[in-house]
Amino acid sequence: MFLYFTGLLIERDRTKRTIQVSQAHYAKQIIEVYGMQNCNPVLTPIEMKDVVRNTVTCTQKDRTVFQRMIGSLLYLANGTRLGISFAVTRLAQFASNPSDKHMLAIKRVIRYIKGTVNAKLHLATSNSNLTGYFDSSWLDNPMDRR
Repeated sequence: MFLYFTGLLIERDRTKRTIQVSQAHYAKQIIEVYGMQNCNPVLTPIEMKDVVRNTVTCTQKDRTVFQRMIGSLLYLANGTRLGISFAVTRLAQFASNPSDKHMLAIKRVIRYIKGTVNAKLHLATSNSNLTGYFDSSWLDNPMDRR
């Protein structure tokens, strides 16, 4: 059984008692809107050396494009792509004045999305306890070491 709801593709398999949620269509739209159909995919969404403070003032056009990219990726991260949440929220800190390095970093996230465009969030019911994992990034921020 398939259902599209607010950009989410929800697939339910009653026999396996699973639900899969995907935003592949939306991810493909992001890649197309920002003209990255021919880019090479990468294995990681961000390299921390590229996320540094900016001392150069950007143009209003660059700022607007960067903010739109952040908004698009935040929707994707909040829906099904939890793996890009850290990268997108870190880059969102620079939305008021992004540099060329920040623009390259946000494009790297889109390149990562291209390589994992068909990723799905799998939900299953069972009698076992729910287990969750997260990646804490201790002391990786060179600006404030938080």
